[in-house]
Amino acid sequence: MPSSTWVESKKQAEEIKKSKAAVDWIKENRETFWGSIAIIAAVIAFIVFFTASYAKVQKNAWQSLFMAQQNAYGGNVDQALKIIGDIAKNYGRSSAVPFAVMMEGDINFAKGNFEEAEKSYEHAMKKADSELVPVLLFNIAKTYEARRNWDETIKAYENFLKKYPGHYTAPEVHTNLAIVYARAGKNEQSKEAFEKIMVLYPDSVWADQAKSTLNPPAAPAKENAKKSKK
Repeated sequence: MPSSTWVESKKQAEEIKKSKAAVDWIKENRETFWGSIAIIAAVIAFIVFFTASYAKVQKNAWQSLFMAQQNAYGGNVDQALKIIGDIAKNYGRSSAVPFAVMMEGDINFAKGNFEEAEKSYEHAMKKADSELVPVLLFNIAKTYEARRNWDETIKAYENFLKKYPGHYTAPEVHTNLAIVYARAGKNEQSKEAFEKIMVLYPDSVWADQAKSTLNPPAAPAKENAKKSKK
């Protein structure tokens, strides 16, 4: 049985043999070797440069979006829209772009430009991630509602609830849908929608609103009698 010392010596000899073979290969293929090293170095340099550039783009884009928000909140809406336009134009690769375009939609919605708002939300959808998409779909539905397009609104809200029943905006969507049913003359569907809200969100402001809508408080009889005498 060979000793452990003999085994270690054999391993060292094999490693030396492999190292020598590698050195010999490099000597024989010097141009290929250094060419490969140069390519690898160039790739690494490109990755580092790309990462740094992308990080800079992201930082600048989000800083610009913050400036747009400050201008909008301060009442300087035109400047906010200009900054948003610059973000979309100059930082197309940034994750800030769909948020900026969505903000453009919000500004147009607040100004009563509902069709322009819808276009902005749909444009933002093209670059939005999975978390932002339902918010944009909800906003698009609200542009239909603002234009009193009840059929499109109902369709949009119903589709939203099928796709995103657990989304944080779902209670509001249920409530809006119940209200729109009533405005569209679908009173029975409106009642069912409000009852559903009370079941799904029993201890919430949405349930309280549904209850008050279905069972409005009656005016006191005595006060009504006094008013009628006057």
